[in-house]
Amino acid sequence: MHTGFRWEWKNTGQEVDGTVDLYIHGGREHFTIEVKKELRDYQLAKLKELNEIRKPFMVVADRIFPSLKEKLRENQINYLDTAGNVYIKTGANTIWLDGLKQSQPNRLVTNRAFTKTGLKTVFYLLLHKDAINMPQRVLATATGVALGNIKNVLDGLEDAGFVLKINTKKLQLQNKRVLLERWIAGYGETLKPALHLGNFRQPPNHAFQALANFPIVPGKTVWGGEPAADLLTHYLKPQVLTVYTTAKKKPVYARMETIANS
Repeated sequence: MHTGFRWEWKNTGQEVDGTVDLYIHGGREHFTIEVKKELRDYQLAKLKELNEIRKPFMVVADRIFPSLKEKLRENQINYLDTAGNVYIKTGANTIWLDGLKQSQPNRLVTNRAFTKTGLKTVFYLLLHKDAINMPQRVLATATGVALGNIKNVLDGLEDAGFVLKINTKKLQLQNKRVLLERWIAGYGETLKPALHLGNFRQPPNHAFQALANFPIVPGKTVWGGEPAADLLTHYLKPQVLTVYTTAKKKPVYARMETIANS
């Protein structure tokens, strides 16, 4: 099938991933592009920002899930995936093609680096650049992961191309940006649900305390989400108070005078 338009891509060598020219109906449309392996919801805010400052802008990805395509269209963000699904809206042209299926690759064995225990280890490795050269027993103690799983995680990282062998004794993490994106996606889908301790509320007519006066335990309990942002900016009014803790949950929520949601 001949579509009547053609593409030309250029690598700019700058902070963006490149530019692409679309030739259609005798004219040319020029786009700045961002390339992703697989789009996730958490990346939408950044894409909206790029769409404002890099107009006309397009995101190109191997896979874009239908719900995210809808959000991209709602925000007037042009997109293209490797199956050929495309949405482009400019002043002169609108192209919208959907429903094309991705080819199905052979099913791969789950990479142990991105299981619940693997994600804990990867987080530690991203924070401590020399940790990948620790003895496995020391790394297991530092991460709280069973010693038997450490080798599987390191092998998984190597198989996925995230480990560079400097010599016979020294390793180094590579492709850290891609690894971080894999970790963020894995955390949201796999690890975060397992860490959720529950939802709690304060009793009716309970006087709300200022965040700074809440009984947070330094080193064991910290704010996250909206309350953490409010403590930094003094601008937000949190509706949901998110707490991260390594302490036992009952004493923590008792001190905060909360009760479990039924």
